[in-house]
This record gives sequence, C-alpha cells and structure tokens, in this order.
Amino acid sequence: MSDVTREPLGTFPIQPQKPVDRVEVKRLTLPPGGKTGLHTHPGPTICYIVEGAVIVKVRGGEERRYGVGEAVREPGGQVMEKFDNASNEVPAVFIATYLLNDADHQVIHMLEE
Repeated sequence: MSDVTREPLGTFPIQPQKPVDRVEVKRLTLPPGGKTGLHTHPGPTICYIVEGAVIVKVRGGEERRYGVGEAVREPGGQVMEKFDNASNEVPAVFIATYLLNDADHQVIHMLEE
C-alpha cells in the first residue's frame, strides 16, 4: 500500500455535538442556475464538489464559492440561505455526507422563503 496517496480535504467540528449512528452518502446534481432554497439539516453535512461550483451561505455568515476538489460543511440545525449552482450554463455535482441518528428521518428540511 505504499503507493496510496492521502490528501486532506477538510477537518470539521461537529457543533453542536450529537450522537451519530449512521452516515448517508448521496450524489446530488444541481442543474444550471439551480438553487436549493432555505433549508436546514438535522446534523452536520459535509459536501465534496466533483463538478462545477456552488455558492454557499449560512445565515449570518459570509457567502463563499466552492469549486471542484473542495469540501464544504453545512452545520446541523442552522439555516442555509444558499447552496446554489454558481453557473447558469453547467450543472454542479457534489457528494453529500450526512451524519445522522435514530431521531433523524429526513436529511433536509425545507423552509419557507
């Protein structure tokens, strides 16, 4: 295994702390110009951008652009104002990893605008 390369992509705190008994991993595709709308997650969600770019904003935080090869943390229980495709021409594709427990029945909760 000496030819294995490990590249750190991110280390993220789990705040607030919560017990985790399962991890769900999903591949998501945002179409060109796609927007997620206001939402929350029951626990921390870590996303890895594999195609395109996204614009991310946690309520009260700074808006930031993430591109291919970058990891994004969506904090659990906080309002996400944006997780939008940065392009009107190409899709944005990312792998989302959700840290969940028995009380979590959905990975995302959509909110009224």
